[in-house]
Amino acid sequence: MTLSKEHLGRTLAQLRKGAGLSQRAVAARAGVSDRAVSKWETGAAFPGMDTLAHLADLYGMPLADLIAQAEDTGRRPRRIAFVSGARSVVATLVPLCARALMLKGFDVAVAAPRDDEPVPGQNPCRTDSARAACALALAREDAAAAGLDPERGIVLCAGGLADAAVGLDPFEAERLLSAAGYDPARAAGRYDVALLVASDDGADDERARAWRAAGQVVSVDAWTHDAGAAAGTALLAALAAGAPFTAARTLLVRRASRLALDALPGVRTATVETTFTRTPHAGLSQLDAIEHGTRTVYLADGLPIGRDRFSWMLSWADPALARLRAERWTLCDASACLAVDRFPFMPYTDLVRAHLPEGAPVRLPHGIELVRDVTESPRFSLPTLARDRALGRL
Repeated sequence: MTLSKEHLGRTLAQLRKGAGLSQRAVAARAGVSDRAVSKWETGAAFPGMDTLAHLADLYGMPLADLIAQAEDTGRRPRRIAFVSGARSVVATLVPLCARALMLKGFDVAVAAPRDDEPVPGQNPCRTDSARAACALALAREDAAAAGLDPERGIVLCAGGLADAAVGLDPFEAERLLSAAGYDPARAAGRYDVALLVASDDGADDERARAWRAAGQVVSVDAWTHDAGAAAGTALLAALAAGAPFTAARTLLVRRASRLALDALPGVRTATVETTFTRTPHAGLSQLDAIEHGTRTVYLADGLPIGRDRFSWMLSWADPALARLRAERWTLCDASACLAVDRFPFMPYTDLVRAHLPEGAPVRLPHGIELVRDVTESPRFSLPTLARDRALGRL
């Protein structure tokens, strides 16, 4: 495998943070400028071989091992650690972030504990129990990564070493991680990004310090209505590689049978109810209640909110716009992510929203026939459909 600037830069950044050094400190020891170190770590430039050998000595490893680790980083799916003391917060943000990443073309897997499993750092337990909980979390993360595409793969990790490192005081965290066979100073180096979920327990500063010393940290306030969307956006920005899918198209397709859509590989089904409101603090707001089986996710302009806030915002429903209800089929693969929406008032056609690489042609699955591309047509925007529905035009 050819060593790329991006893979080498990510490895150098992880080694520096794992050693607890700033870019300025590395620059001083390597005899270069801060800007040069920044360029190496962002993949904008290669260090010379003499400098690379000096960096390997600085991080306490042979040059061959550093290069091998950089190549291995390029072949391994990236890992994102969710750092939070509250199960409910992570249980809400993880699926929302997974959805945001999947819509951008990443291959996503989730490694999180079941409700009945202990979480290191959250549950009082003896050393042997903590060791078993850590081992289980690590094995789950490795298993999730094993089936992912190396370039597009992302594992969302919750309830593992992240909570062990920050949910306990420094002495207890060090004891627990050591019992699990991990060097406490390098535990966070296992992850590419740590999503720090702010809470109200006063431990956020300690959590941030624990992870900023060893990895890239993204902070999200869990108690704002836009937490899920902000987390997804922040993760996309924090990842070293750009999102595979950067273009969005709206398509009108001929209505297919439910059996044909349900039979598509990897398809997920949901029911979406969209309401438009006018609030005193904002203009037009789109509220979505998305039902996945027995679970419902509430969104306001694409941002997750709680059920109580959603109910309050419904009181501001615009009487001039109808509530739209649709069946949705979602399927994602390496070439595109498609959401097929079926509205009762459109008896012969469905709307498809396609997320795909910039400039790539839209390839619809077998059984879905394109009528025309309506991306630029305001007639097929949801507000227009809601208005026409309310006026009896549909």
